[in-house]
Amino acid sequence: MAVSKKLRFEVFKRDNFTCQYCGRQTPNVILEIDHIVPTSQAGDDDIQNLITSCFECNRGKAGTPLTVIKTRADLADDLVKLAEKELQLREYKKLQNQIRRREDRDITQIEESFQSWCKRRVLTQYGQESFRRFLKIFPVDKVIEAINASAIKVGSNDPEQMIDYTFGILHHWRRDQNLLW
Repeated sequence: MAVSKKLRFEVFKRDNFTCQYCGRQTPNVILEIDHIVPTSQAGDDDIQNLITSCFECNRGKAGTPLTVIKTRADLADDLVKLAEKELQLREYKKLQNQIRRREDRDITQIEESFQSWCKRRVLTQYGQESFRRFLKIFPVDKVIEAINASAIKVGSNDPEQMIDYTFGILHHWRRDQNLLW
């Protein structure tokens, strides 16, 4: 049975002439009455079972129960969650950039430590990235301590051997402290 014009107008008025699914309003859309519990599932024409819907949303919903359909309030909640997620991502990226800048400063100190022994720049990009991994578990002072121990043990005439020995010391310390990457 069709919903009466009077009841239809009461529902539109109650819902502020706004589609309760997408938020669009007249005169931009054609509004219809939708059954919250579909008539195909024994829903009736009681005003509590009726909601304002635009043509597109009502056709998209068809006989799906309202509990499965996102309403305008659900979409607003989703937007709030999305805004919070974007804020968290911005803060995370900001933190990542701060960490990267600190690591860059630490890598500069490590390079200067090698230069004080070898009198030339010895770290490749791969070497820098390897030291970044160690900086996640050791403070820069501890890494420089390993560089100094390596220079004293193997000498500074062979920078490659000195770097390898430094990595060996750091791996040994990591293993002794039972630390994970």
